Amino acid sequence: MNNEQMNEVIDWLLEKCQELKIKVINSSEWPKDWPSRSLAILRIIYYNPNWKSSHELPISLAHEMGHVITQSPEFNSLNAESINLKIEDKANLVAIQLILKYIQLHDLNFETEIQLAETFAIPDYMLHELDFAVKHQAKSNLLPNSIRLLNDGRFSSTI
Repeated sequence: MNNEQMNEVIDWLLEKCQELKIKVINSSEWPKDWPSRSLAILRIIYYNPNWKSSHELPISLAHEMGHVITQSPEFNSLNAESINLKIEDKANLVAIQLILKYIQLHDLNFETEIQLAETFAIPDYMLHELDFAVKHQAKSNLLPNSIRLLNDGRFSSTI
């Protein structure tokens, strides 16, 4: 994905934040090694546009949106690791759903899940959520007017 395409995805996600009344705060002065964060209870995302891995910006923003949308409790190092993992998994799933919705609305086509993951810099640890979302969204209605994976591995709109 080139910078122009990446910026289009980010702009779309920022529009979704406005629609969902999620406040996004960013600064061009934040350091490159400072990851984006969210405060779900306040519906705020601190989005770092300077993140060192700029190709990860869309999925990072979508992930933070996932925390706000699922009303994730704040990270607590005293929580059992399994609780924190469940919180992250929920945010990851929403992030994937947002990316799939963007793909559907913009009529993008991918031959495989891996091609989609590479294009949107979806990290390996989110591939399970990607597989789940693609294969189960028609049944669970994860996103309205969602896309689905055909038997031959191609994506198709369910409209």
